[in-house]
Amino acid sequence: MIQLVSLYKDFENNGVTTKVLRGVNMKVEKGEFVSIMGPSGSGKSTLMHILGFLDRPTAGKYFFLGKDTEEFHSDQLAQVRNEAFGFVFQSFFLLSKTNIIENVRLPLYYSKKNRSEYDERVKKAIESVGLSHRMYHISEQLSGGEKQRVAIARALVTDPKAILADEPTGNLDSVSGAQVLTIFEKLHKEGKTIILVTHDIAIAKRAKRIIYVKDGNIESDQLL
Repeated sequence: MIQLVSLYKDFENNGVTTKVLRGVNMKVEKGEFVSIMGPSGSGKSTLMHILGFLDRPTAGKYFFLGKDTEEFHSDQLAQVRNEAFGFVFQSFFLLSKTNIIENVRLPLYYSKKNRSEYDERVKKAIESVGLSHRMYHISEQLSGGEKQRVAIARALVTDPKAILADEPTGNLDSVSGAQVLTIFEKLHKEGKTIILVTHDIAIAKRAKRIIYVKDGNIESDQLL
């Protein structure tokens, strides 16, 4: 599904160049559950942003489903980002005054999915994270764990090819975090490709493969 070849990412700020990724080579196959692990500043979140087309590499190649993404124009990137990836972040990014249904429905408005399918897709996504009994509650009424489960449902609603999760348990207590990880394990068993960024080895070990990033490059790549 994903292949990176000698991928580099630099950031420029006031004439100062910071090299974040330094020649990354990696592959992710369809249906894998991969954790990307590393210390703060190692480049793991930057790597995830590039994987999800939230950012572009400075140099190197990124092939997605066999296609060179360098050839994608901005509209193509936006479409692939919406349809191919579901995103889950540490901070949830829910609409605070809006109920679960509308939060989960949001990505569909930017997709090419048939509008007649919206209600069924939203219902199915909410059911998959065990929140059918809360679907009319606004997000401010939810616990942190419930908010993250809504974020996962939102990521699933377009039936993406992969879920990209950046520190998804970072703002949760241990019980809520364990519930979220169990959902990811369930999704993996159902065939979803999951790439999870974390700094926590216990969380990383819930995946089937750990890619360890240090100083902008892959230090190790281990199957579990």
